[in-house]
Amino acid sequence: MIFAFWNTENVPMFQMRCLDNWRRFNPTWTLRLLSVATAPSIVGASNLPPTWLKMAPQLQSDAVRLAALKMFGGVWVDITTLFTRQNALDTMWDEMVAAGKSMRAFVWNDVGPHLVDSYFIMAQKSSSLIAQWHGIFLTYWQTRTVASGIRNHNLFSMLSRWPEMQGMIAWGKLRVEYWSIHVCFLRVQALYEDAQHLSWMDHAYLQNSNETSYYHIDQLCKYHHNNNKKLICMRDQMLRTDLPLSSIALHTPLLKFHGGMVRALDLGTDAKFIRIYNGNRPTLLAQLLTRATNTPSSPSPLHPPVPPLQHSPQPHPPPRHP
Repeated sequence: MIFAFWNTENVPMFQMRCLDNWRRFNPTWTLRLLSVATAPSIVGASNLPPTWLKMAPQLQSDAVRLAALKMFGGVWVDITTLFTRQNALDTMWDEMVAAGKSMRAFVWNDVGPHLVDSYFIMAQKSSSLIAQWHGIFLTYWQTRTVASGIRNHNLFSMLSRWPEMQGMIAWGKLRVEYWSIHVCFLRVQALYEDAQHLSWMDHAYLQNSNETSYYHIDQLCKYHHNNNKKLICMRDQMLRTDLPLSSIALHTPLLKFHGGMVRALDLGTDAKFIRIYNGNRPTLLAQLLTRATNTPSSPSPLHPPVPPLQHSPQPHPPPRHP
């Protein structure tokens, strides 16, 4: 099952097109779009913080993703994500299980060497990492609606010198709510008592966001250091007609668009969507939104896919995905 969340009944057009992309590229998976009205009854109100209805939408989404994966397993995907490969989730699930892992995610090295991002989380229902992550998140948010004093909370005080924690402070002093789910997973890592707190990686299949799901901005536009220029470059790349989707699919099974990228694409109406189509030479974005493309069998010799980050894999027999 694929889970996503939107806090209002009216889902914006770009997000609706993303959901359609998920269905077409992953036809064997069932999509469940949760909302404020439906989430408590599906994931269980007791699996959400008592303050959930008073939380900001981002925090509501964070709570729902952990609760859904703990209850059912499957995949959480942020609603501004597009898949590039046909049957991507089937392949990703099989890779995760064959490696003996119970969870799959991406790490964001810009902030720290082991900062697990939360826009894509794949997990078996039995995943201990998800259960721990959910439990810590629920404990911290039990009586809160804002993340005040998170660095000084007794759950997280031991993380103050971690490079990931320092990186989050440097990147987003005013985005404490955004970072809280990431801080909670750092606390999960701290539960593992080896010297470097890396044995949690025995259970997680990890890849670098910068070289995979953010390929369209961190690789195609890597020569631009100014953020606004990067966004303009990303928009231009997505509207190219000489860039086949298969060339992107060699590097990553999905592309994640954050809010700034969605605004840069400026696709809020049907009329604006029309401009991404160009007769017999569709733009890259049109290929993502209109058809599925099989992934070539061999990797690009110039930019081979990045292997997963691993720590002492423990293989076990693969179950079927949920």
